[in-house]
Amino acid sequence: MARILKLGWLSLAIASVAASSDAAPSQETTKWSAFEHVNEAQFRKAIKENPYSLVAFTTPTNFDSEALEWEWPAIKEKEPNVLSVDCSAEPDLCLEHDVRAYPALRFYRSGSLYARYRGPRKASSILPYMQRIMRPVVDGLEAANLTSFKDSDDVVFILHLRSQDAGRGLYKRFHDLAEEFHDRYTFAIASRATDGSADELGEDAPSVLRCFNHRDGREAELDHFFQDVGSLRRFVVGCGERLVKQLTRLNAWGFTEGTDPVLYYFDADPEARDRFADDMLPVAKEHAGRVTLVAVDPFVFPEVVNRVGLPWDFPSLALQNPATKTMSLFNKAEINAGVVGRFIADVLQLNPPAQVAAAEEVVPEVPEVPEIPEDEGVVLEDKDKEHDEL
Repeated sequence: MARILKLGWLSLAIASVAASSDAAPSQETTKWSAFEHVNEAQFRKAIKENPYSLVAFTTPTNFDSEALEWEWPAIKEKEPNVLSVDCSAEPDLCLEHDVRAYPALRFYRSGSLYARYRGPRKASSILPYMQRIMRPVVDGLEAANLTSFKDSDDVVFILHLRSQDAGRGLYKRFHDLAEEFHDRYTFAIASRATDGSADELGEDAPSVLRCFNHRDGREAELDHFFQDVGSLRRFVVGCGERLVKQLTRLNAWGFTEGTDPVLYYFDADPEARDRFADDMLPVAKEHAGRVTLVAVDPFVFPEVVNRVGLPWDFPSLALQNPATKTMSLFNKAEINAGVVGRFIADVLQLNPPAQVAAAEEVVPEVPEVPEIPEDEGVVLEDKDKEHDEL
C-alpha cells in the first residue's frame, strides 16, 4: 500500500512539473505594457466624445515607442484623456492620420486634429505641453498678474503694446508667431495703458517684447519692430531655443551643411545628453556667435557619426569648422565644461600657440550613408514642417 502511495505522489509530482513546464511558455511570452491600445472604433469614439484627447501612435518594434511606454503611467496619472494606438494592428488608421514617425503624439479637440507634439517623448515635457496647448494662443494680462505669469512656463513671451502700434499691425504679427510656436512657448499681451509702466516710463512708453527663458536662465527684450520686419521672428526663435541644441531631423541639415562652427557631443544616453545641455550653458554663453553646441544620439544619427569620422566609442566630441574644412575629434578624457571650453578654444585658435593642445585634425571622407529603418523615428520627408519632430 505504501509503495502504491509513493508511486501516486511521484505521478502527481511528475504531472505538476509537466503542467508547470507546459504553462511556462505563456508566462514568458506575456509582456508588460503600460499602453492600453484602442482599436479604430474606440479611437473615433474617444476623440469625438472627449473634450480633448492626446493620442500616441506607436509600434511595438520601435525603441522610441518602448521608451515612451515607460513614461506613459506618469502621463496617465495627470491626464485622463490619453490613449494609444498600435499602428501594427491599425495600419489603415495610422495611414489616415499621416503617421510617418514613431511614436507620433497628436492632440485632438472636437474630433479633429488640433496640434502635433514635436518635443521630447518624456512626461516632464509632455505634461507642460498639455497645459500650454489648452491655454489661449495669447493670454491677456493686467498689471496684477504680470509677475506670476512670466514664471508660468519654461519659456514665456510678453508683449507690452501701445495702442498705436497695434494699429500698425504689431498685434497681428505677434499673434501669428504665437500660433506657430504655441506648442513650445507661452505668449501673452499687456496694454501699455494698464500694465503699470506709465509711472516709470511715462504714458507714451514704447512697445516692448520681453522673453523669459527659464531653462537657460536668460532674459531679453526687443523694442524695434518696424525697421526690420524679420526681427520679431528672429527674436522669438533665438530667445526660445536652448543655447545647447539637440540634433533632430528638422535641424540636422542646418548644422551638418552650415557655414558656422559646430561642436557635436555624441552620447547614446538621453539623460547624459540632457545633463550636457545644462552643464555646458556657461560654455555656450561664452562662445555664443562663434560655435554652436549640439547634443547627438549616435544611434538615431549614425550617418553623422560616420560623416565626422568618429569611432563608435562614446561619449565623444567633434568640432566641425567649415572655414578650415576640418573636423577635430576628442574622446580621450572625462568631458566637462572645462574640457569642452579648452577644446573649443584650442581648435578655433582662441588660445596662444603655446597653450594649444594636441587635437586630432582630420578631413574625413564622407562615407556612404547607411540605410536607417523607417520605424526608427526617421521622417520620410525631412523638409515637411508638419511632421512630428522638432
